[in-house]
Amino acid sequence: MKRKKLSIIIITKNEESTIDACLREANKINFIEKEIILVDSNSTDKTIEIARKYPIKIIKIIKSNVYSPSAGRRIGLTNSKGDYILFLDGDQIVNREWIKKYIALIKLGCFDLVDGGYIHVPYGERVREFKAILNKNPIGKPGNKFHGTFLVRNSKTLKKENFNPFMRGEEERDLAYRLIKKGYKIYRSQEEIAAHFLKKEDTLEVKEKLKFMIGIGQIFKRHIFSRFYLNILKDFKWFFIVISIIILYFFILIFNKYLAFFFILFIFIILLAKNKFKINNILLIIIKDLLMPVKVIEGIFLEIFEKRKFKYKKEIIKSLSK
Repeated sequence: MKRKKLSIIIITKNEESTIDACLREANKINFIEKEIILVDSNSTDKTIEIARKYPIKIIKIIKSNVYSPSAGRRIGLTNSKGDYILFLDGDQIVNREWIKKYIALIKLGCFDLVDGGYIHVPYGERVREFKAILNKNPIGKPGNKFHGTFLVRNSKTLKKENFNPFMRGEEERDLAYRLIKKGYKIYRSQEEIAAHFLKKEDTLEVKEKLKFMIGIGQIFKRHIFSRFYLNILKDFKWFFIVISIIILYFFILIFNKYLAFFFILFIFIILLAKNKFKINNILLIIIKDLLMPVKVIEGIFLEIFEKRKFKYKKEIIKSLSK
């Protein structure tokens, strides 16, 4: 009888501070035959140099018409051979006991895809073993979306659907909706699948959040009229609230400009109180919220007019341990 195999796909872009811990923990998985595939988006630091010390397959994307987490995951999945696929980022360390438990449940047919919670390690902390920060919570439920770190049963359907490399955000939701239509069952565990090491810029990164909103626009265009539209309306209700406030403001402005001024002042005071009177936070929120509708609309138009074929060149880098 053929032994089952696990493919661990790790995407990286300048992860020299965490990749050693990431690969060390992944390499300790020994209850199942495994392959580790690292897909690197042309890092300029020592990520590859460190990764080569481990017995893994390294695919470096040296040229591409798009660089995105989706592109890296798509290439990794295309090159995988496992019966199960674990997707992991280079700034995470995996919970090996979680993987063992949920591979067994997938094997039993309980579901086809499962994700988990994260432990977020603050910037500067050097926790290097998952068990040192594990906080188990066994509650979970069926779902119709998942995070970027997840375990999935491999199949021809999965490889055919795959990640859309041109998604600017919400790429997991896009794939989830497509897989559900093909019969995949998704489960959302709240047990921690991995520890995520935060970078300094992860605290307030408006640029990344705005890029994520383009992805929301892409989701609206691709799935708003599908059977998932109620889920989309529920999960992105804040977007519709912002749009409603903007429309309401313009109606008030037409009626009375002084009333419009006090309306904006009222909203500002609410935000100020909610954010403990931190002016910097408020300014970032205002910038983000004002640009949010613009970026969502940009995502909708990208889906309408952007018809590109994914093209890339890769280099296979030999591991020093193989």
